Amino acid sequence: MTTKFDIAFVLDDSGSISSSDFTKMRDECKQLSDRFTENDRLALFMFASSVSKLTSFTDKDTFAECLSSYRRTNGMTALYSGINSATTEFKNYSTDASRIMIVVTDGYNNQSGASSATVINNAIEENVIIYCVGVGSVNSTVLKNISESTGGCYYYINQFSQLNGIFENIISETDLYKDSDGDGLADSEEVEIRKIPNSENYYCYMVSNPCVVDTDCDSYNDYVEEYIGSSPVSKINKIEQTESSTSGYSVKWSDWQELIEEHAWNYIHNAVEADIYSKNVGIQLETPISVGRIEVLRLATNEVWDVKPPSYVYEPNRSKGIAQVSRYVNAIGGKIGGLYIKGSSFEIGDYKVQYSNMNNGLIVYSFKKKQPDEVPVPVPAPETEKDDNYVYVPQYQPAQEIQFWGTVAAVLIVGGTIAEDVITGGGGIADDAASFYLAYRLMFGL
Repeated sequence: MTTKFDIAFVLDDSGSISSSDFTKMRDECKQLSDRFTENDRLALFMFASSVSKLTSFTDKDTFAECLSSYRRTNGMTALYSGINSATTEFKNYSTDASRIMIVVTDGYNNQSGASSATVINNAIEENVIIYCVGVGSVNSTVLKNISESTGGCYYYINQFSQLNGIFENIISETDLYKDSDGDGLADSEEVEIRKIPNSENYYCYMVSNPCVVDTDCDSYNDYVEEYIGSSPVSKINKIEQTESSTSGYSVKWSDWQELIEEHAWNYIHNAVEADIYSKNVGIQLETPISVGRIEVLRLATNEVWDVKPPSYVYEPNRSKGIAQVSRYVNAIGGKIGGLYIKGSSFEIGDYKVQYSNMNNGLIVYSFKKKQPDEVPVPVPAPETEKDDNYVYVPQYQPAQEIQFWGTVAAVLIVGGTIAEDVITGGGGIADDAASFYLAYRLMFGL
């Protein structure tokens, strides 16, 4: 099952927080975690003089158990260290899901050596959106800057009993699952905060328009384009124009159309996985791990591959795919898949499929819809070329020609005889018998 959100909770456990306030914070966080779905993963960090990672990204039930069993340490407020630790966890163990961090603190940073600028830069590089909640005596300016610079929101409350309302705001007002255009992609998946190269400034980048179902008006919604690996902001896609370097087949919209209409976008994908499994010894498919699911794993060597559509031959998708494989490799202590798996081709249903091992952890496939069998059209045999000795054979034989012209002569004789009798008033009737006899012999043989 695909992860939709990775959420890291970074909670203050410094000595300034009373036991009762800590209990309120813990209980409210447990209630908030229950609002997420089975598609989401949660991580938990506590910070005081140092940072404690209670759990990496896991399901909400495991998260709640870790939160309940935690025993306090107290101490100073290593706020920046807590945020940086969670950001590193996103870098190493997060999936391609939307990345959210929720920070709750009641004090100033007084233990970490890092700066707020470093915290912000690190979070932005990993596309982490931070929501800071300040309680009581805090540096609101710093917390607000951290939140807003990463695309999140800052909330301030006087006491921990007000956390419930703030958490409701994080869910309802910012709405992590809000899908304004109803295209199947949350708004947070369609918009990213990016850093301007060689600058300390940032900008908002639209992966696709969160207010438009079909950003580029090509009749395919943004969700479908993200799935098949084409660009939702470019009406002219490489997948349409270019033959994949992995095969001789060109994957075009027409090849995708039937699959899209039948909501079977992963049909070819799954077929490729099955073919790999059948042709390679020691392969395991769809292996669940802490950071997601490894599509192709060689058990003997811990090599990892991911199956991708043709657009992953090119940038930027190629880098995204390699980064995904790298996270899987780091999580299991394995290595990026090599050339053990060979490229191959096969047919399934109405499709011809080919795939290649790119030797970077990606196995890229292409496919083509088979054409229906053509009904042969009868074509006359070509006329034999005439040689120098060619003799024309007439349609009628000589004997047939004699009979034909004899009949013509007979008709003329009979006609002429009758005309003579009419003109002479019967004067030429004496020779009629001879004329009629001659006509008879001409028609039926002399």
